[in-house]
Amino acid sequence: MTSNSNHLFTSYRALGLVTDHVPCILRIHRKHSNHLLITAIGKIFHAYRLNTFKLLIVSDPLPTDIQCLASDSRLIFVAAGSTVYSYHRVYHPYRQYSEHTGSVTHLLPFGDDHLITVDESNTLRVWDIETITVYLLLQFDSKQFLITTLLHPATYVNKLLIGSRRGTLQLWNIKTNKLLHEFFNSNSEQQACVAITALVQSTVVDVCAIGYENGRVILHNIRYDETLVTFTQDFHGPVTSIAFRLDNIPHMATGSVIGHVAIWNLETCHLVSQIRNAHKNSPIAGLHYVPGEPLLITNSGDNSLREWIFDMPDGNSCRLFRERSGHSQSPKCIRFHDPEILLSAGNDGILRTFHKTLDNLSKSFGKMAKGDDETPLPISDFRCEIIKENDWDGIVAIHENLRRATVWNYIKSTKSAHTFEHERFLSKNYQNFGIVATCCDISPCGNFSTIGYSSGHIDMYNMQSGQYRGSFEDKSSNPSSKGHKKFKSIAVTAHATPVRGLTFDNLNIRLISVDSDGNLKSWRIKTKVLLSSTEVGHGVSKMTFHRESGLIAISYDDFSLKIFDIDTTLTKCIRTFAGHTCSITDLLFMPDARWLLTTAMDCTIKVWDIPSGELIDVIKFDEAVVSMAISQNGDTLATSHVNSIGVYLWSNKTMYSSSVTIRPIDINKKVDRVSLPTTWLKENKEQNGNIDIDDQSELLVGEFQSPLQLSDNLITLSQLPESKWKNLLVLDTIRQRNKSKQPPKTTKQAPFFLPTVSNLRGFEFVNDDKKLTENGDNDLSSRIRKTKLFLYESPFTRILDDDDDDNSNSKKIMQLLKDMGLSKIDYEIRSLSPEQGGSRERMLKFINILNLTFESHLDYDLASSYLALFLQIHGDYACKDEQLIEKVKMLSDKQKQTWTRMYKQLSQCLGLVKYIKSVTTL
Repeated sequence: MTSNSNHLFTSYRALGLVTDHVPCILRIHRKHSNHLLITAIGKIFHAYRLNTFKLLIVSDPLPTDIQCLASDSRLIFVAAGSTVYSYHRVYHPYRQYSEHTGSVTHLLPFGDDHLITVDESNTLRVWDIETITVYLLLQFDSKQFLITTLLHPATYVNKLLIGSRRGTLQLWNIKTNKLLHEFFNSNSEQQACVAITALVQSTVVDVCAIGYENGRVILHNIRYDETLVTFTQDFHGPVTSIAFRLDNIPHMATGSVIGHVAIWNLETCHLVSQIRNAHKNSPIAGLHYVPGEPLLITNSGDNSLREWIFDMPDGNSCRLFRERSGHSQSPKCIRFHDPEILLSAGNDGILRTFHKTLDNLSKSFGKMAKGDDETPLPISDFRCEIIKENDWDGIVAIHENLRRATVWNYIKSTKSAHTFEHERFLSKNYQNFGIVATCCDISPCGNFSTIGYSSGHIDMYNMQSGQYRGSFEDKSSNPSSKGHKKFKSIAVTAHATPVRGLTFDNLNIRLISVDSDGNLKSWRIKTKVLLSSTEVGHGVSKMTFHRESGLIAISYDDFSLKIFDIDTTLTKCIRTFAGHTCSITDLLFMPDARWLLTTAMDCTIKVWDIPSGELIDVIKFDEAVVSMAISQNGDTLATSHVNSIGVYLWSNKTMYSSSVTIRPIDINKKVDRVSLPTTWLKENKEQNGNIDIDDQSELLVGEFQSPLQLSDNLITLSQLPESKWKNLLVLDTIRQRNKSKQPPKTTKQAPFFLPTVSNLRGFEFVNDDKKLTENGDNDLSSRIRKTKLFLYESPFTRILDDDDDDNSNSKKIMQLLKDMGLSKIDYEIRSLSPEQGGSRERMLKFINILNLTFESHLDYDLASSYLALFLQIHGDYACKDEQLIEKVKMLSDKQKQTWTRMYKQLSQCLGLVKYIKSVTTL
């Protein structure tokens, strides 16, 4: 398995994956009130925030599927195959425990330092978590004592309670490696030879709940080896899980294999309520009461995680409070509703929506059921239009082995009361033919829907009222005239063989249909009259249409593809592709109609370039793709796969990367298999790989740091505000405007006991670290020398006088000027002239530094402003020096060249924008 870095589409994320048959675990944290809920889904595990069901963590994929989960206050333990992994931080394993010879079936953290594991060979190991060493190894005889459950009884130090397939319990001291007691042995008549399926500590010390394969649940006191009470589930099958309520209400919940949950009152010892179909026809895998809350968590293999709240008036009943779910069976058809919302329907008969990035916006439309047993009807295909969805229904779907088409409302997220089925199919002439709907479509205006059938009929219905609006009939396609004995009693139809595809054109004038014999027909929608018919080849399996370009792609039973242009003529095939080795399952056009994407049962997606007629990419998977969808802007590809309940998103790299090379490839070239993406966003996972699992804060995306300069050919401005350079030329005006109206007041003479010195402003206090000598001089130097240093030397002038490389000095000078204020910059540039204590060499050095800055194209605005200020102050002096005049002319020429190049590029862009704007207006 490899990544798809060399393909046109790269993995993005998976949608609709919540949980599988592995029991979920509730991780209670000692320091936080927000606990975690851990669920397994194939080779990865998810961590949800308990109070919101928001997905926080997705682990790295493991080599094999996860068999069981466990956790303590610090670590999460995951068993995959014969190896146990412990996780302390997000994504990556912390420790590995791999001495087992078979698959690990049970995990139990024992205190903070040990872990108990049991594998399929019935071997029990006690591990030291930190040293990864086996503290104790026990080998049990599978015929006499096959381990099914583990429990560490509360307050029982170093004690382990083990349940078996024969219905017996053994209490072991794992420190001394001794069997202390055996419960329900062969001499007991109570529960002999009935397998124990669940073992849970109750809220009372010494009392444990034991669930059996025959549906019985007992509360047993292990201190006195006495059974306190027995409960029996009316549901068929074993007890799958047990949980005790943790908010001072004596209730116990038990789960069954058919998806029901029973709530028992432990004081009155009777059944108080039931949660029927908590998980429809799927065993309850895990049951957990939230500590201190009237909340019950359930998960199941139907890919759903539900939270139930006990807030009904009777105090015993509950209702569904929160849910995270996906498809329980593999999706069969997916379509993009808009660039962010994806519609999905599959073998579970449920229509769902998934948001690309926000999981909380995903929802379910409900299920299309049949009969009293509520058997789901798989949705084989559907179409949606958004133009009228605010007024009436906008989705039509056809079901497997069913004539009736159903209608759905996206805004209300429910199934509509309208169904499309012609009265003719209720007559006796059609009862024994097994006629089913094969394809459907909705007009671009959103008013009409057409249904194609295996009998060759095409019926049209109104989406608003659900009324029948006529049928398309071709007398030449009468089944009786074609010799079809099966349909000899059927009236005139649109096609003589099953309809394989139909679609409306972009102007809502024509309907295009094709049958399995390759008869491609064009109909006028208003009059239902046949406009044209042509043969496109025998054995048509599927058809797709790109309305904007008028291109039709047709797949055949011999695994070939053809593209026709209906805007010119139906008889001309413009492209033919061949390369798949199995039946084609789906095909679609890119939004710009430049590529055709096809997928087949050979587990590949092939990308064909229509203008060149070449194959440009092949993506191979472990499981075949059954349906594809492309977003309206072409940036995201969605796929659904055989035996996979998720919907997988792939990013189009040509939309955001300029390094993608599109070239023809050999059809027979071998390609590596690509792994499917996980639930977590790829960029979030890369930026948050070191987040501590104990820190249950939100996962924040790191801030992007832009480089200092994107390219040497680009002009880069400084990131300083305009006030730092734009006001340099008008600094005198600003000073005059800010000049005080009254002269400053002198400081009053200080008391005699405070040492002071006089200056131009009056009197100042003398600091302790500036003690003057008797002569009034400083310890370091005389006042005259210090005044000279203050007037003529500064970090700015010292860098100019330095003999280092001008390139390094240029960066130092520009950084120093960036940190200065406006007055300081003005003073430093004024001090460059000989009249202000500078020199001609400093002026030339400063001009060279500005020249290097212009050549590097960095801080262009600052360099221009400093040059203008230099000329304003020293313009008269520079005119008398030929070398300075030559340097300034060079700078002027560079500025002019740069501006000319920028002006040409800006003019081209402005001209292109004006042209596009004028064309759009026309």
